[in-house]
Amino acid sequence: MVPDFVAELRSPSDPIDHLRAKMQEYQRLGVRLGLLINCQDRHPTVPKRTWLFWTPPRSLIVAK
Repeated sequence: MVPDFVAELRSPSDPIDHLRAKMQEYQRLGVRLGLLINCQDRHPTVPKRTWLFWTPPRSLIVAK
């Protein structure tokens, strides 16, 4: 069993490649929405370096 959503917030000591691999592993395990925030820019707005994935559910119904 995995959560539908995960979020990772990068600290100064976290290597970005390790966090990207971690996010790919979450996706491989079936997490549907993942957010990786790289706060190295220290701006109060949403950081420019954000990694996001979304996997739609298999039973997604699209209205016509």
